Amino acid sequence: MKNNFIIFSFLLLITGLLGACHNPPKFPIEPNISYKNIVNYHKTIGANGTTDVRDSIVVIIRFEDGDGDLGLTDADKDPPFNPTGPLVPGGPSVPQGEYFYNYFIKMFVKRNGQFEEFQFPNAGGLNGRFFPLAPDGRTGPLEGDLNYGFLVRPSRFFAPGDVVKFEVYIVDKKLHLSNKITTEETTLFQ
Repeated sequence: MKNNFIIFSFLLLITGLLGACHNPPKFPIEPNISYKNIVNYHKTIGANGTTDVRDSIVVIIRFEDGDGDLGLTDADKDPPFNPTGPLVPGGPSVPQGEYFYNYFIKMFVKRNGQFEEFQFPNAGGLNGRFFPLAPDGRTGPLEGDLNYGFLVRPSRFFAPGDVVKFEVYIVDKKLHLSNKITTEETTLFQ
């Protein structure tokens, strides 16, 4: 019994020492991203004699950030994170803040063998916001995968067989811009 206690205590000591030796990774405070994958889920839905075709595209990037300040909350409404409209109820309307979005994405469509940037009719295009990525609001180095999805439907802009790719960068809470990455190509509505 005494030997079991000594062995158990020794294992606890070794486990504690190994845990104490663990150093968190050192990343720069500017976010760094790398391309991981693009997934295109093609869906055809038929109801009442109509057919609805759409692609759900998910861009997966790997991120690293030295201070873990990636993501915006619903409370982040002050410039430069403000949406379009009044900053205070009844106040004057202000234009959307430059960093209302923290995920910036451009779409490129292959036309006549060359990729051209697609100009969306709405100002924000595919850009979006993602919530804080650090668990429990902690600070410090942070790394992981960020999945960002959106729908594309056939229209006068996009036809079955169109080949597209995307350019992505993100911005942290202190307005540090990441590097830009470009995805692989994917074919729409196939």
